[in-house]
Amino acid sequence: MGNEPLSTFDWIAVMCKETEGGTIKEPKCNNFCVPEIHRVIYSPPATIIIWADKTKTVVKCSDGDEYSRTTGLALCILKKVYGPKRYREILKKHLTE
Repeated sequence: MGNEPLSTFDWIAVMCKETEGGTIKEPKCNNFCVPEIHRVIYSPPATIIIWADKTKTVVKCSDGDEYSRTTGLALCILKKVYGPKRYREILKKHLTE
């Protein structure tokens, strides 16, 4: 029972918990432990989110793709939630099927 992989939501919950000594702090953290959006910059072909913790996430549409503010915003959030490596794996897996 203790060796089962964590679901995405369980993993995020574990990452959100304060460690002993309080080394993990997320300002204005929502239920998924992603900081609140401070500002969104739409600058085709890029969409940039500045987060409340002062980090930023950038996505750009590929050559030949039509720029979409909605898609850019959604992909920035996905990239923040999963991290850049897992984000690319998810897109590759589900967009090439």
